[in-house]
Amino acid sequence: MMPLTLTTTFKLHDHGVPVMRPSLLVVDDDPSTCSLLQRVLTSHGYRVTTVADGDAALIAMAAERPALVLTDLLMPGLGGLALIDHLRQHDPLLPIVALSAALDLPDLGSIPLLIKPFSLGDLLAMVQHQLPDER
Repeated sequence: MMPLTLTTTFKLHDHGVPVMRPSLLVVDDDPSTCSLLQRVLTSHGYRVTTVADGDAALIAMAAERPALVLTDLLMPGLGGLALIDHLRQHDPLLPIVALSAALDLPDLGSIPLLIKPFSLGDLLAMVQHQLPDER
């Protein structure tokens, strides 16, 4: 299992006062994807936690509820589809973005999907769209 990583970043408010940006949880069993998303999202001021599977995501969420979950769908252990089902039952208002390289996927309902490989611009636009305070 990939270790849990946490990065805290602040943005400066108009008056130079640090304001904490929303926290994001990235769930993906590919360490390079986690690393890339963490670097990109952190560089845009988000606080990012990365984990390698759905079980680790639930543990991380017990410590801090993220403002948004970005999850791969196909992972060993508790996969993304099962994680999404769990989150929909226990926290139906939590924004979720699904990530997948697979094209043959079940209907995700209202969950937006980014198909890998996706552009970093599409990723950032999706994150901003899913977070009302970031629009």
